[in-house]
Amino acid sequence: MADIYDIDGANQAWNLISRDLESLGTFEQKQKYITGHKYVKRAMDKLPGFKETINSHMIESIVDEFGNPDAPGFSFSKKHSDKFLLDKLNLIEKNAAVLEDYFGGEEGIEELKTRKLEGDLQWKEADERVTNLRQAIKQRRAEFDERSEAFGGPAGVFTVPAQAMKPVMQFFGGWTDWLQPTGLEQVENRKLDWDPLNKRYGPGPEIPALQKELKEAYTLRNTTLPKQYLENRTKVEEYKDLISSEESNAETINATGIDEALNYLDIESLKLMLQGG
Repeated sequence: MADIYDIDGANQAWNLISRDLESLGTFEQKQKYITGHKYVKRAMDKLPGFKETINSHMIESIVDEFGNPDAPGFSFSKKHSDKFLLDKLNLIEKNAAVLEDYFGGEEGIEELKTRKLEGDLQWKEADERVTNLRQAIKQRRAEFDERSEAFGGPAGVFTVPAQAMKPVMQFFGGWTDWLQPTGLEQVENRKLDWDPLNKRYGPGPEIPALQKELKEAYTLRNTTLPKQYLENRTKVEEYKDLISSEESNAETINATGIDEALNYLDIESLKLMLQGG
């Protein structure tokens, strides 16, 4: 008897609203009518038959509005076929599983982002150290050149004996500096220039000491840190690709009637409908 009462109640409830609902021209208007009606939602909760009738009517409205009536298999979009949309839904579910299983869900993603920020900060600090050391070396060379200028330096007015070796040094060793990173040049003509302040040839031990630090800084920035964070950096790129895919899929789905249909169908029923079932 319960089924009979449900059928009778569902029919009565539908008869009370069907004329008003069917008179509305768009899905959005019908949606507002249902959600704003004082009794419809309550009746849908109490009368499964009435809820099924409402759902069927609203799905028909969605198909009429979003689909292509002259092209079978285009139920929720005039642009994309049901099969195409089904593939997108399956991909969205697959991506959600990957986010959970491979990336560790929200907690794993936060850890991934934190480690990326940590790596970025360490690389930035290493890069700043390289810049500072290169600047220090450049400045020491400039100060030395200024002191030695009058004693046969780059713009000197006379030549000390050691400077006769400059062309030989440049010929046999100068080309190797082309392969060195900035600041690590070893064969320099200024090594044969006189430093009147320190009473010696060349800039002295300060520049080689800075170059040792610079070489270590280059290694940290260019080799150690990239290797240390390679796995994390690769995973970050994979995450970015996945999010890009998700955004593209969501944009496609949002431009169809799929979101609207999910208010009146569960996901499995929707998939069955997209399959032509």
